Amino acid sequence: MPHRRASASDLGLSKTRTKLFRSGSTLVDVLHDKGFISLRSAQTLLGSLEQSVKRKPEGYPLTFSASLCDRVSKVISSNSLSERDKLHREMKSLEAVSRIASSSTKQERVLEKCLNLLRELVPFQNGAIFVLRENTGKLELEATVGYPQDLIERVQFDLGQGLSAWAARERRSVLVKELARPEKEGLPPLGSFLAVPIIAGARSVGVITMGHPEPGVFVNHHKSTLQLFCTLISGSVLSTISERQTEGVAAA
Repeated sequence: MPHRRASASDLGLSKTRTKLFRSGSTLVDVLHDKGFISLRSAQTLLGSLEQSVKRKPEGYPLTFSASLCDRVSKVISSNSLSERDKLHREMKSLEAVSRIASSSTKQERVLEKCLNLLRELVPFQNGAIFVLRENTGKLELEATVGYPQDLIERVQFDLGQGLSAWAARERRSVLVKELARPEKEGLPPLGSFLAVPIIAGARSVGVITMGHPEPGVFVNHHKSTLQLFCTLISGSVLSTISERQTEGVAAA
């Protein structure tokens, strides 16, 4: 029987599983070093982690778990009470996002509610969620708070126009900390910009962008928080894509 070559999706999932195991192992080591758990408990957790990583069928829950492990490890290692309080608030907000994202209400309302909750985690003034349309292969605006902002809007990419389309195509986050774009033609000023792709499985299904009129507002921590957020809402985005496809067939 011929040996099947591993697909790009298989390789990506394998790398994500490896990343999660390393992140989880680091977290267990930190908990043991700080005296939160015994050596026996640490060994049990590592065994459970190894089995859990092998069983998980999808990539995006693994990515979320790995990012969460990294963040918790850093906070515990810092011995900072303020950082621990901050982590607690963030986890409460992300829990609320997860609860809304898994609700059965109409998806466009779900994404709008999640975007509003995101304000508790990232200090943006203008934010938008763009979702891929299967029939056109382009990104379209699905939910917004304030005004949808972008950079290099007139440049055309495979998935649409602007830096947001590039971020979605390349599956790479973009953080521009210092801008000096004044208000013009009715558009609000832009001093800070952030765009993060929404990944489901091995493909990009959307992108979220946010802007603030003041420079230096967004930092790397906000980018990683937004990446966690995108992981949580990826299921809702897939449902939105399916809804739009069904609506298109019904209208034809």
